[in-house]
Amino acid sequence: MSPEFIFETFLDLKKDYLSFSYLGNIHDEITDMLIQLSESNIDHVAELSKMRNKVSFLMVESFQNIVRHSGNIPVEGNLPKPSLFQIRNIGATYYIASANVIPNVKTEMLKNRIGRLNTLTQEELKSLYMEVLSQEQDGIQRGAGLGLIEMARKSGHKLECFFEPINDEYTYFYLQIKMSGKKNPSEDEINLTIESTQQLHSKLSGENILLLLKGNFSQELILPVLKMVEENMSSFVNVHDKNTFFVLGEILQNIPKHSFVNEEGVKEGIFFMEKFGEYFAITSGNYVENHYVVDFEEKLNAFSKLSVSELNSLYRKYLREGNETEHGGAGLGLIDIIRLSNCNFQYHFQKINEAISFFTMRAVV
Repeated sequence: MSPEFIFETFLDLKKDYLSFSYLGNIHDEITDMLIQLSESNIDHVAELSKMRNKVSFLMVESFQNIVRHSGNIPVEGNLPKPSLFQIRNIGATYYIASANVIPNVKTEMLKNRIGRLNTLTQEELKSLYMEVLSQEQDGIQRGAGLGLIEMARKSGHKLECFFEPINDEYTYFYLQIKMSGKKNPSEDEINLTIESTQQLHSKLSGENILLLLKGNFSQELILPVLKMVEENMSSFVNVHDKNTFFVLGEILQNIPKHSFVNEEGVKEGIFFMEKFGEYFAITSGNYVENHYVVDFEEKLNAFSKLSVSELNSLYRKYLREGNETEHGGAGLGLIDIIRLSNCNFQYHFQKINEAISFFTMRAVV
């Protein structure tokens, strides 16, 4: 992944207060972590904080929808793209999206069900929900499906869907839910289409990205991500998992530690996790103040020239002496990142203007 790709993606998501895309293994254990991630962000928008429970509910329904409609599909590794779960918060609006593989025989059924739901009023949706609930309690499997009905009811907006054919047997099923905290959003507020979700999915999949996170990098945002990745790693057979988790944590911590604080008091950054073969690549990008760049770049350049054994010695020396830097700490985190990646580490500074530069770093473990 190039510095250009990182910065381009960051700019593509510049209106997002939170953007989270997950292309890893889908299982119920990470649902609570997704809710924690969302709730750590949602309180900054007064209009949305009133709907915290609805947003959490829609996230769970959307996530479970991936499992519910997948059916018998081939191993994900044989598919062009993995499944997707995505959250994006722009202004006072949340977009919750999913993408998963379904058999082609389900396509028309889902199109018709969603099309029908989008024609109904809130009262009609409520009546349909009670009807289908009664049928399912009686053991009759028909109707529009409780999950889809509830998504339409809770969101208050039409459901968006998109079908991308894979081959003669399978199709990608995209579903997007919109949840707005304002009855009349401003005209300049971005309206994300389901096609834009499909395009971002393809872009991330093309770079083997498992996880993307863009937002305000506070501790409340970092902790659920660490938990999620730790849980997801149990699904991989990888002797490097321990080092990967340590490097991931250090890079996540380095974003708020070295990041420029914007006018809104936000330490904005972007974070990626890729997987290729038995290795992981951990990448971050964030703005830094130019007056800090020279010293920071000198330190990174010096660290990058050392061998692993030299880095180990320097790490122990810094640990003993506790040399403080302008932004706190002794550079131990940076040394840890480089030595645990066996020096497979790159960094880049791109000057934006006279005040700030965009800093990226990438470690392969």
